[in-house]
Amino acid sequence: KKPNNIVSNELWLLKIGKNPVEWIKIENLKGKPPLPRYQHSMNYYENKEIIIIHGGRNDHFNSESFSMNSTFIIDLCRWQWIEVRIFNNYYESFKIFERCSHGAVIWSK
Repeated sequence: KKPNNIVSNELWLLKIGKNPVEWIKIENLKGKPPLPRYQHSMNYYENKEIIIIHGGRNDHFNSESFSMNSTFIIDLCRWQWIEVRIFNNYYESFKIFERCSHGAVIWSK
């Protein structure tokens, strides 16, 4: 959260390899960014060079639930936001539940 409890969807990169390390604000990503959020999961998937963001919350949006169930990808090769739409043809009751303050892991062989 930013000062005054304002939620942001700014993206910052920690550049290491020089002393001191440096924070760089990432701007001008292509695509539609997600709604501002906090308490979301964010995972880096090295094999595909993407960052996956899921869930979180933003208390300033009116909703039935205080948690979000959206998933977004940042393609680091194209510097592009991608919204993930999840569906299942086999289970009518299949639903991605809203969640915040959760953990996530990528397991790849």
